[in-house]
Amino acid sequence: MFSDESRFCLQQLDRKVKVWRRPGERYADCCTDKVRAFGGGSVMVRDGISLTGKTRLVIIGGHLNAERYQDEILQPVAIPYLYCLGLNSILQDDNARPHTVGFIRDYLKNLGVERMECLLSSTSCAAILTVQNDL
Repeated sequence: MFSDESRFCLQQLDRKVKVWRRPGERYADCCTDKVRAFGGGSVMVRDGISLTGKTRLVIIGGHLNAERYQDEILQPVAIPYLYCLGLNSILQDDNARPHTVGFIRDYLKNLGVERMECLLSSTSCAAILTVQNDL
């Protein structure tokens, strides 16, 4: 099962405003967008997919740390789904810090869940990370 989260901005895209001007064109207010202070909010969601289906979508409010990852993602959603997939199932995530800390690795090991790290040199994972950054 591959599991990943995505953050969607409710207003502006993190101040990543692209302004297109012709060479030699002067800066003008009409070429820019006004930015809402603090970005206008965002929502983060997490899902998991496999060859045979997907987990339920989890809406994550606030900052996702390792404890919340265990309590809100692994225990109620990911682990039961992996058990339904069978004994040979493997969990793959994006190597974000909350997914790789020691107690999370120990927790998964104690449950008998095999975890495969997302290799940044892997073509498929690199493509996923690139697309996510462009969204």
